[in-house]
Amino acid sequence: MKFGRSFAKIWQDPQIAFEQKLDLLGELTLRNSEYFIEKVYQGIQFQFRKTPLPELIEIDEYMLKKYCFLDGEDIKTVFYEIIADKKTTTTGRIFLTNYRILACGSQITRSAQKQVGRSSLVGALVRSGVTHHRKAIRKAINRAFRQDLAEWNIGEWGYYFPVYNAKNLKRGKKSISYAIDVETEKKPLTLGITITPLRIKKQDKVEFEEQKGYVLNQIEELLKQYQ
Repeated sequence: MKFGRSFAKIWQDPQIAFEQKLDLLGELTLRNSEYFIEKVYQGIQFQFRKTPLPELIEIDEYMLKKYCFLDGEDIKTVFYEIIADKKTTTTGRIFLTNYRILACGSQITRSAQKQVGRSSLVGALVRSGVTHHRKAIRKAINRAFRQDLAEWNIGEWGYYFPVYNAKNLKRGKKSISYAIDVETEKKPLTLGITITPLRIKKQDKVEFEEQKGYVLNQIEELLKQYQ
């Protein structure tokens, strides 16, 4: 990952201001958001792998609000979760907005997850299976908004999950699941999505249970709003 190595040098340069480093990434995703998310984003996340969670959330919020949000889009809640469907597993900081779900972190195909060890995980993250799957989800969001995201001149930071026309909504004690119909290059498919809040290391159990309930309520409310 040539960009990853170059970015590592920039990120470690004390003479470059923190916001300047983020703005460099912002300009890059505005130029070509699809290329950025498919070829660059995971390398960046690898560089951030030792960054404390509160700092990661600050970085995510800065990038999303400045470069990726639609007009009128606001953050409803932020939490740490796993989003899983038939093809992929996405782990990281989840931003629930009034329009969609955004997962900032790592995404891997389930087949790759079973076949590779930690040492080769980064390479597996950008497999074509993830790329094709993400494009199908992107099309579903475009269709919901009745306009291509590229026409808004906004970037991409993380992985987007649609919330419009959700069906088969099921709320459990630990997770919430629903399905969305999406179109792919081959044939239409029904994308089943399961969202599971995760307990942060050293987080109080009672605090986590309260937060989990609140988060699941927020997701359920948003999905029902756009049914």
